[in-house]
Amino acid sequence: MRRVKRSFRVRPRVEPVSEGAVVGANQVVADVVGLEAEQLVVLSGSRVEIAVPGPDGARVVSSFEADASALWPEYERPTDEALAFAGQETLSAVGHEASRLAVVGRRIAVSRVRRLQRCRAGECAWERGGSVIELFEPDGTLVASRTFPDEVAVTALDGVSSGGVDYLAVGLNTGGVRVVRADRPGLPDHHAVHEGWNDTVVVVKLGADDDGMVLLTGRVTQDGTALVATHGLSGRLLWSDNHRVAGEPLDYPVSIAVGPFGSAGAATVSVAWSVDGRLTLHDASRGTRPYSEEGQPLNPVTAQRFVTGRNGQHLLAVQRLRDAHAVLVSGGKRHRLA
Repeated sequence: MRRVKRSFRVRPRVEPVSEGAVVGANQVVADVVGLEAEQLVVLSGSRVEIAVPGPDGARVVSSFEADASALWPEYERPTDEALAFAGQETLSAVGHEASRLAVVGRRIAVSRVRRLQRCRAGECAWERGGSVIELFEPDGTLVASRTFPDEVAVTALDGVSSGGVDYLAVGLNTGGVRVVRADRPGLPDHHAVHEGWNDTVVVVKLGADDDGMVLLTGRVTQDGTALVATHGLSGRLLWSDNHRVAGEPLDYPVSIAVGPFGSAGAATVSVAWSVDGRLTLHDASRGTRPYSEEGQPLNPVTAQRFVTGRNGQHLLAVQRLRDAHAVLVSGGKRHRLA
């Protein structure tokens, strides 16, 4: 019996994709200042900027200092593993920024890794000092924070409001993912998943499937990478997609989007991969992969977002590194493979 493999039908500029509609790493589209329209919230150096997209580019309407940094801390004795975070070398090598950004409700969460100077027997050196997540109002007012232990670095962030409750997904360099209550002082855990992992989380995404909230986690394992889906509130495992990687470079998920797709508007997960620039789309509830796009190694995906077209179609907007404009992607049968 021959199996049908479907792939994307890419339709460049079928209809315009608005400026700011497609966002990449450490960028979020949300209405955080109550303008009844979307703003683009980004990390810019050490600051958070809130900008309004327009035909002539984004106009910054507000910004505040968050002490963020894209760079991982440097140490005087980098060969001493006790001084640096587990996974730091890999993350730094692939350009994974140290500080992370998320929006939950109308508040903005920023994480940063810390280094502390410690002295022993009269000798002082800079060592890892854990991570801190700080939650701000759009005007920069600090409303909550949480500090993680010395050996723990926050490596991924995402936020969602569900049932009137604000949640943050916090990916770690070791110890899995924490889903925390962003509406409570101290950002306490709602639950934790994958606590036994020694793997480094590179991306987290909270979204919705047919059964409610879903958490997607991309991680770097000992022998490759993995994409894992769990129920967003119970932590129950839904599905996983594991990839063995032989040698370098490391092929890992650089971004994840969740939303309705196709004529039926089925809850779908889109994953952009680092090495060959391909996209894979998975059924959010079951993890099946009915759609795939041929990779573009020299033109990787930098941003993606599920959007609704003017005629109500459920599409995926994709921005690639070398393309001047984002393109809209819809699912379609292209060819058959055994």
